[in-house]
Amino acid sequence: MVNLMSKAAKVLVITEGKKTEPKLYRKAFELFPLFSKYKIYSYSANAYDLYGYLEPYWNEGFADASDFLQVLIEHEQNTEKKEILQQNFSDIFLVFDFDPHDHRYNFTKLQHLMHYFNESTEMGKLYINYPMVESYKHFLSMNDEAYMDRRISFENLTSYKQIVAKESGIGNVGDFNKDIFRMLVNKNMNKLNYLCTGDNAEPGADEVDALLECVADKQNNYITCDGYCYVLNTGLLFLPQFSSNWDE
Repeated sequence: MVNLMSKAAKVLVITEGKKTEPKLYRKAFELFPLFSKYKIYSYSANAYDLYGYLEPYWNEGFADASDFLQVLIEHEQNTEKKEILQQNFSDIFLVFDFDPHDHRYNFTKLQHLMHYFNESTEMGKLYINYPMVESYKHFLSMNDEAYMDRRISFENLTSYKQIVAKESGIGNVGDFNKDIFRMLVNKNMNKLNYLCTGDNAEPGADEVDALLECVADKQNNYITCDGYCYVLNTGLLFLPQFSSNWDE
């Protein structure tokens, strides 16, 4: 857990999508103002695109986060988005989708990204949503006990957004309140622990990093061997990892 005065932090959240993720995080930061300043940068491409951009630099290495952001700047055409990347940040969080149906899916590459982006105050911390960001609203109700075992088959991945739109019973993100966000974080923390240990108790914030590595490996095995993955949204878990008082 980050032991910083959160109000002094200036955070960059790098998201895969242009609309869904920014709406989700802006609402979260509106309800839970952990940070005095934050910026959301929409990368507008997935994790496998990111790996492709960074691959030429792996052997050279990056000295710090500014080197990584410079690579993004070189590939960015939008002037306003370039200005965001040129700023200094205390923490960087990257949120991308698992996307096992992408023809470029390669778990070794995903592992490489996770191992490299493993600390928010250094290069950044990567969080993966399974199978994609829409998993955050894949709850039939606020007290959806079936969520713990909810999964999605490989053949249904291309229609997952439509499935969630039909099944979700927690409303639109613009109408979310603090109770809904608390539920989302708590249920996904519990499920993360459950998938790795069989225990559905909420893990400590200091246990989350190891669990994130564990669940990535398990999800890859499920999708490649059994043809499904479990629905799990880890993209909001940087909130409890950043501060034990995130939900006040």
